[in-house]
Amino acid sequence: MRNFLLIFILTFSFQSLSKADDIRDFEIEGMSIGDSLLDHFDKKDLNRFIKDGYFYKDNKYVDLFIRPKLSSSKYDYLQITISPSDKKYIIKGLGGQIGYENDIQNCYKKKNTMVYDINKIITKSTRTKTTDKVKHTYDKTGNSYVSSHFYFLKNGNIAIQCYDWSKKLEEKFADKLIVSFKSQVFEDFIVNEAYN
Repeated sequence: MRNFLLIFILTFSFQSLSKADDIRDFEIEGMSIGDSLLDHFDKKDLNRFIKDGYFYKDNKYVDLFIRPKLSSSKYDYLQITISPSDKKYIIKGLGGQIGYENDIQNCYKKKNTMVYDINKIITKSTRTKTTDKVKHTYDKTGNSYVSSHFYFLKNGNIAIQCYDWSKKLEEKFADKLIVSFKSQVFEDFIVNEAYN
C-alpha cells in the first residue's frame, strides 16, 4: 500500500511539472514573478539597489542589478524589474546572466541545455520562437549577434539568449547568456511604451 501511495504521489507530482504554463512556475535563485523582493532582501538594500538601477521611460519600472547572495549561484548577476512606486516590491521581470567572455560556443551549448530542460516541463500548447544569430541593433557595424529562444506563456514569457558582441564592442560588453522571465504587464510595457 505504501508503494502504491508513493507511485501515486510521484505520478501526480510529475504531471504538474509537465504542465507548466504559468510564468510564476519558474524561478531563479528562489524568486519568481509575482514574489515580493521583501521576502529576499531587506528594505535598506532594496533602496540602494533602486538608487543604482536603470529606470525606464517615465520611471514606470526600474531594473535592479544584483550579485547573487550565494557563492554557489549559477549566475554572475541577477536583473530584477519592479515598479519603483510599488511599496510591496513585486517582481515584474527576473533574469540571470552568465558571462562567456571569449567562449561564445559554450554559451550556445548552455542555451541549448536550458531550452531542452524547459521543453521537458512546458505544456505542448505553449508557443515558442527561435532566432539564430540575428544582428544586434545596438551595433551599427552589424558585427554583433543575439541568438534567442522564446516561450510565450499565458501570463508572461521566457527568453533564453546568447549575446555575441563584436571585438570592438567586447571592450564595453561581455559575451553572455541571459535567461529572463517577464510578466505580461511588463512585456506589454517593453513592446508598446518603453522605447516610443
